[in-house]
Amino acid sequence: GVGDDVLQPGAGVIGVHAPVIEEQVVVLFSFAVAPDRGVHHVQLQIDPSCTAAYLQRASLYRRMDNMEKAMEDLSDAVNTNPQAAVDAYQIRAMVHFSRGNLVDAVADFEQYIAFKGINPPPEHLESLRRLSRSALEKKDFLEALTFLEKLLFYIPNLKVDTVYAEAYERRGTMNLDRNDVEGAIRDLTTALALNPMSAEAYAARAVASSCLGSYETAIKDFEKALSIKPTIALGEEYAAAFQGRGLQRFQSGDIEGAFKDLN
Repeated sequence: GVGDDVLQPGAGVIGVHAPVIEEQVVVLFSFAVAPDRGVHHVQLQIDPSCTAAYLQRASLYRRMDNMEKAMEDLSDAVNTNPQAAVDAYQIRAMVHFSRGNLVDAVADFEQYIAFKGINPPPEHLESLRRLSRSALEKKDFLEALTFLEKLLFYIPNLKVDTVYAEAYERRGTMNLDRNDVEGAIRDLTTALALNPMSAEAYAARAVASSCLGSYETAIKDFEKALSIKPTIALGEEYAAAFQGRGLQRFQSGDIEGAFKDLN
């Protein structure tokens, strides 16, 4: 048992007679590396809510290359007292990142950044980039933009790849269907900045502008869509834009312009 060896502070490396159970190894190893830390392993048996003890033991497990046990202790530390175990989020995030568990890495990095109020580490930014591109490849446009926009929050001047044009266009049309007209215009404008040859994006933005009564802008977008793709089906929305502009012209006293639009 543990009592078979005399553990003296500062005694240095202590020989361990096999076989020994894992808990004994941790205690003996802790005394060998740092004599004052072995108590943390025993302390958890007495007080399982001691955050510092979980962190100390996790550190020892990591030095023993037992990452599974280290992750268990880091998780217990976080669950016991998140604020006292802030660094556990960072350590756990780095382990998740190294293993390719990027969703878990992002979640832990976000907690760490929120508690510390610091700039994101490079691994966090890389996780967001990889997750966004992966979602884009799977045509999961909403998830792709969720991760992309988290990345843009940290790097506002980041040059967005043109491959995201379709994602913004799809979300823009979805926003339009949900009557989020302003959100639709923002997304469709971004889509057109990335791909100015999308007739569908111009047509969808034209419809959104019509919803806001901006008929002049809507007609310009409709006509741009037609110039790019003459066969595009614009339907009744196109006629409605002219009707709306005609009424506005009539109300402003432009009778001739109103007559042209309404006819």
